[in-house]
Amino acid sequence: PDGELRTEEGLEARARAMLDDERAIDGVKSFFRQWLDLDRMGTLSKSEEMFPEFDGEVATNLRASIEAFIEHVYWEGDGRLDTLLLGSFMFVNEDLAEIYGIDGVSGDAFQRVEVDASERRGLLTHPGLMALYAKDDSSDPIHRGLFVRTRLLCQELPDPPNDVDLVIPPPQPGQSTRERFAEHTANPRCAQCHQLVDPIGFGFENYDAIGRFRTMDNGVE
Repeated sequence: PDGELRTEEGLEARARAMLDDERAIDGVKSFFRQWLDLDRMGTLSKSEEMFPEFDGEVATNLRASIEAFIEHVYWEGDGRLDTLLLGSFMFVNEDLAEIYGIDGVSGDAFQRVEVDASERRGLLTHPGLMALYAKDDSSDPIHRGLFVRTRLLCQELPDPPNDVDLVIPPPQPGQSTRERFAEHTANPRCAQCHQLVDPIGFGFENYDAIGRFRTMDNGVE
């Protein structure tokens, strides 16, 4: 009716009616697929030497786990942002439960399980997202930090200078990922951007390249 959307009540009623349409579910799934770049899960691989338990099926299951979590928050749970970011639960099947140290899960069906809130909370520490924003053999504080800066905080960062060496040195015995990336903030030409990215990325260092919780990195706490 004319003028329906000119009132707060009318606008809310129309929005709720749209959310009751099954197409809203597809719309939300499409948003998160693009926002999180979930299509990359289809080609996600890890070092067979370091992570022999990780393969294409695990990657597929991790994507399904992320999608199940999002769908639950939006359509079955309270739909709140703090639940999306801080919820202490996830969805796993038996294969994922075994890899990520979760007891009491059997079968192929995904089940909601509570996780240790001191180790993992919400979407940003979901093992699938941590695996997606990691290298094949190690964690990746740069891209994890960039994800938060660009996809969550909506901040644009300039491209690195053309003459800066972008190759990260290979890990040395007893050297943590944090120590490997220290050059970024030590070099003034790199620090301008990396001081905005690396500290955020280092906040995810409790998660290895496949998103498992850890307290040691290459023998270093």
